[in-house]
Amino acid sequence: FRRMTNMRSLALSNCQLTGTIPGDVFPEMKRLELLWLSLNALNGTLPTELETLTNLEFFGVTENALAGSVPDLYFSRMSLLKGIELSNNNF
Repeated sequence: FRRMTNMRSLALSNCQLTGTIPGDVFPEMKRLELLWLSLNALNGTLPTELETLTNLEFFGVTENALAGSVPDLYFSRMSLLKGIELSNNNF
């Protein structure tokens, strides 16, 4: 994913993904507008690197096993954000 700097959409819902969301890939994805990771088995916390996705319009991680807090800081730089789905996790 690090070489996909022009990617605008990443939808990996219901793909049986497990583990944590790797934050180190996000700083390279500056044009990403949609990130949808719902209906998987992702765990851990939301990576702080999400705040680098300033062009993000839609973000979804429903139906996973994510935990921790979701500080406003994560999304404060995303002025284009239109939709966010965080339900059915352990936040």
